[in-house]
Amino acid sequence: MNVINRKQMIKTRIKFFKSEKDGKTLVGYVTENENGVYRGCRESSPVKKKVVIPDVCLAQGMVENALYDCTIKPMNSGEGFIAVEASLCQFPAIIDTTVTANRFKVAVRFGNQEIVYDPQFGREASRNTVEGVLDVLSSRNDIRDKDKVTDAFLRSANMVCALYNDYRRHQL
Repeated sequence: MNVINRKQMIKTRIKFFKSEKDGKTLVGYVTENENGVYRGCRESSPVKKKVVIPDVCLAQGMVENALYDCTIKPMNSGEGFIAVEASLCQFPAIIDTTVTANRFKVAVRFGNQEIVYDPQFGREASRNTVEGVLDVLSSRNDIRDKDKVTDAFLRSANMVCALYNDYRRHQL
């Protein structure tokens, strides 16, 4: 059993993708800033970066292209890092309902993401129908208490939909 020096452990957030070399192995990348802090980065980033490979046991349950809170340790070769702990990042969501004289929308904000239901100006089904937005919300794995958020969104969206339909009836 290897003894891990806790001083070598680094905490950071990383997104893992399938390797272009074999198409199976999950890999992520980190870069070190001028303060010695490691941050996740994209493979295409022009900065100097090192590869991060999740431990074999971790990789089996990981979702590609999802943000993880990771603990990484340097590889013995010094060429990169091994993720020894990883937990999926989930963000609290805020439901923002906007109803004015001529504007109707519901926004679900979490992390740096925003999913909008806009029956008035939404161009695609994932924005202008309740079902489309529910599909997008259900596919997300980075929302904390997703069932509660979905219920709150549904209540707000039904209210906005009813008010918008009433507005349209009065406009005709």
